[in-house]
Amino acid sequence: MKYRHTAYRRKIWGVLVVSVVVFAFCVRPSDAGESGHPAPDAIGFTFDDGPHPRWTPVVLDVLDAYGVKATFFVVGWRVDKYPEIAREIVERGHSIQIHGYSHNPFTEMSDARIEASILNAQAAIYRATGVLATCVRPPYGARSARVERVINEAGFAMVMWSFNSLDVNLQSSSGILRQTVRATPGRNILAHDTWGSIWQTALPKVLEEFQSRGYGFDTVCENYGPFLSTPKTHGPGISIT
Repeated sequence: MKYRHTAYRRKIWGVLVVSVVVFAFCVRPSDAGESGHPAPDAIGFTFDDGPHPRWTPVVLDVLDAYGVKATFFVVGWRVDKYPEIAREIVERGHSIQIHGYSHNPFTEMSDARIEASILNAQAAIYRATGVLATCVRPPYGARSARVERVINEAGFAMVMWSFNSLDVNLQSSSGILRQTVRATPGRNILAHDTWGSIWQTALPKVLEEFQSRGYGFDTVCENYGPFLSTPKTHGPGISIT
């Protein structure tokens, strides 16, 4: 009897171990971890990789038409190249935040290079808009405990996402519509304004569907939390290398 109980316990532990291993491999690193927190009854739309001279204004026009505010995680060199588009994001009432300066993965950088990429992007945003950005989304969503530590120690919050529109993968308005309307309140949606060619068709339908359900919309960084009070900054005039 004792042997049977021992064998049974070993079998249960084996199932648990296998389950944990399978779960670990099924959760993609870029879909896990910290995410921004829109209000519990609201959707947080976030757009990465801009500003884009053609498609960011298209996305902004759609958002304006529906009275929706979003969060734009911008790439520093693009802000330096298209400062007028970065200013337009802010002037239209949206949140502008940091997506690195070069869009190289932080996981492949040293601690010093990660911090430099963040600060250079922050400085580019400040020069263009006068906004001191305080939240960081790592390029590609590539993050680790080390990356998050560097971001936090530099005085910033790392903001991931909790729902992926899959726009980069689907590359069709109908596919994005079917995927994105699955999001529920409290979720932070990943999208890309650089794919505005498909969002100009999909976004109105997505927003109409959410509004028909009574969902609100919110920016994500302002509702994030503990690291926002003391961001480091080199201020305007930083030398970009």
